[in-house]
Amino acid sequence: MCNSANFLKKIDILQAQQDKMPLVLKKDENDFSIRIWHSTESFEELLKTEALSSADKKKWENFQSDKRKREWLTVRVLLRTFFPASTLPLITYDQFGKPSLDINRGISISHTKEFVAIIITDKANAGIDIETLRDRITVLSSKFCNKEELNAVPALNRIEYLHVLWGAKEVLYKLHGRGEMDFRAHLHIEPFQFEKKGTVNASVHKNDRSSSHLIAYQLWNNMMLTYSTSD
Repeated sequence: MCNSANFLKKIDILQAQQDKMPLVLKKDENDFSIRIWHSTESFEELLKTEALSSADKKKWENFQSDKRKREWLTVRVLLRTFFPASTLPLITYDQFGKPSLDINRGISISHTKEFVAIIITDKANAGIDIETLRDRITVLSSKFCNKEELNAVPALNRIEYLHVLWGAKEVLYKLHGRGEMDFRAHLHIEPFQFEKKGTVNASVHKNDRSSSHLIAYQLWNNMMLTYSTSD
């Protein structure tokens, strides 16, 4: 009885701390959920938000860079918002860096500056990307866009359009999850009319395999969010 009471008290404390978290976007649909968190806390504040086991604490301490330490902690803290009253699922990464959970759900993670985004789905695969808008993308566009895609880029909203192309291809890469991928040759985005929120038709063609996907995007707070799920 005492152990149960202590456990419930711990849950209440964690929930109270999470209620104060800078959760800047929360989206729940039938088969997926998205959370975006603006992380400005110190390591000490993050560690107070999510209690770590001794093994996890040791793992965290072994990371070499502060950037990696912060990313690892923020992912765990944000993951708690999906599972507020249960044991956190274990995240593992395959040889290509694709994350997976030890429960029957797909997950994808993205970082940009002080923001971290996570999507969790009931389906097998998920992909999410969040990018801060940068003018420099016009210089880099030929590295990830094929000629047809570049020819379709409009003069109006050029920066935003290119970020949708980049984000959608990142999502395709994460959905595919199988290592080497030529963003120009293997990943394709059909022309679209840019709006602040919409969808694009995308496809993967590599060797003898092909698949089609509908990818959602949203311009938000000078960032481009793109995401999709698949079986």
